[in-house]
Amino acid sequence: MVRRAAQALIDAGIAVEEACPRALERSHALAAALAAADGRAWVQRLLVNAGTTEVHPWLASNPSPAQGMSVAEFTALLEEIDQYEGIDDP
Repeated sequence: MVRRAAQALIDAGIAVEEACPRALERSHALAAALAAADGRAWVQRLLVNAGTTEVHPWLASNPSPAQGMSVAEFTALLEEIDQYEGIDDP
């Protein structure tokens, strides 16, 4: 969809340059690390609150550390996430 829109602009004589925001480069890895930071205890709370023990296959197959992060590792992760907040990219 984006490429077709870009091509339509090019066809209309408008210069188009492909760019990927720097914040996207690490967004998936940072989000995954944050989701696993507590050793996925949040998943257990979610299951308890939903009244079930059955985990969705996607969540069950999604690899993550069995143990959570130390406080120092967690704050370092938050600092890294903060570095990407508000990045102005072309």
